[in-house]
Amino acid sequence: MRTEVRKTAQGTEYWDNIEKRTVFVPTGSKPSFEVTNNPKSMIHVEEKKKVVEVDIEVMSLKQLKEHAASLEIEIPKEAKTKADMIKLIKGEKVVEDDEVL
Repeated sequence: MRTEVRKTAQGTEYWDNIEKRTVFVPTGSKPSFEVTNNPKSMIHVEEKKKVVEVDIEVMSLKQLKEHAASLEIEIPKEAKTKADMIKLIKGEKVVEDDEVL
């Protein structure tokens, strides 16, 4: 399958999808091959991702750890409570009670 890539003053360039190369046809000449217009393989279709809202306030500690792992959030040793896990997921800093800011 060959598709038109661009036209210039010197001629037209076509992409050969099988041979993986560009074919040049000078201006005034007709291509000796069949040209495919708008092939499906060259049209970009954006996939719509399904957005799922998660209520982290009602999750168990185990579920919060799994959710943090799915978001690639590293869980420090200091985060032991559900409140700490929620803060981590929300992007807040986890500070122990005896630490001074």
